[in-house]
Amino acid sequence: MWRLLVGGVVLLFLSCSFKYEDWGVKNPNQIPQTVMTDFVEKNIKNGKVQYEFQGQKIETYDALKEWRLKDVTFQQYDDSGKLLSKGSVADALIHTDTHDAVMKGQVNLWSASQATSVSTSDVSWTQNLKILQVAPDATVVLKKDDGSTLSGLGLVLDFRDNELKLQGPIVGLWKTDTKNETNPAISPAPTPTPLDTPGPVPSPSPPKR
Repeated sequence: MWRLLVGGVVLLFLSCSFKYEDWGVKNPNQIPQTVMTDFVEKNIKNGKVQYEFQGQKIETYDALKEWRLKDVTFQQYDDSGKLLSKGSVADALIHTDTHDAVMKGQVNLWSASQATSVSTSDVSWTQNLKILQVAPDATVVLKKDDGSTLSGLGLVLDFRDNELKLQGPIVGLWKTDTKNETNPAISPAPTPTPLDTPGPVPSPSPPKR
């Protein structure tokens, strides 16, 4: 589920179709093609909201293949309208050509299926490696809805191996459901290596203008 949640956050940003206007931009490398403030985006299917997100600001840079977002909150629902996940991001940089993302400031995620929330900062997502990585010196707090809490440093989520790693010191008590084989293993992690050379992935569809 964490793979779906994290990947979903990135895809939600990339899948929206905004109406663009001609801004007369002469230097697209330094001036955003689009600036929107206090925006709300909803995806509705069969009369039901599938997801929605709101943000204080979004800037798009076509030449740089970047979207920059500020103070974003999001919610995702199932077909019956039940909340599946929600979260908030202080600042996000989305690379539209690779689907990689960098999230700065406070990052909060919650999953209904995992009944768990994650609070941290300085997060990077590498799409082709399917790895979510938190800066080694950033505190990560995992909290289950039953009250179990675990904290550590430098979270690494490797969705290929379905493994969650935290650097020490790790503090807290964590209750696991041994019947649920989809829960990632939790183990101390070595210092993560930088993930700065992602390979090519399919480019997203261009936004509608």
